[in-house]
Amino acid sequence: MEDILVPFFALAVPVAIVLIVHVFDSKHKERIHKERMLAMEKGIEVPKFEERSKTPGHIQARNAGIIITALGLGAFVPAYVNAGWKPALGTLVIILLGLAFLAISVLSKKDTEK
Repeated sequence: MEDILVPFFALAVPVAIVLIVHVFDSKHKERIHKERMLAMEKGIEVPKFEERSKTPGHIQARNAGIIITALGLGAFVPAYVNAGWKPALGTLVIILLGLAFLAISVLSKKDTEK
């Protein structure tokens, strides 16, 4: 039974998270639309629609790099302790991906400063 549940939840949980975020974002936009339509009907000045502030790309890359590197280290240490060096090598891909995001963050920050 566990052989089926683990892969199922590994695929279902990220999909559920994306759907929940999408639903909440849609509700937020719908509420703003209703407020604007109500203001137009009453003849009131339509409130300016302010997009949510966008985080600069280098900060997003830095945050992603820190999180992915931490996840990679979190997978590497138990794999190394329990199974040895060879099985733990697979988790180095995750660590290198996180380090790549950190490098992108540094390089894109230098580009924006120029």
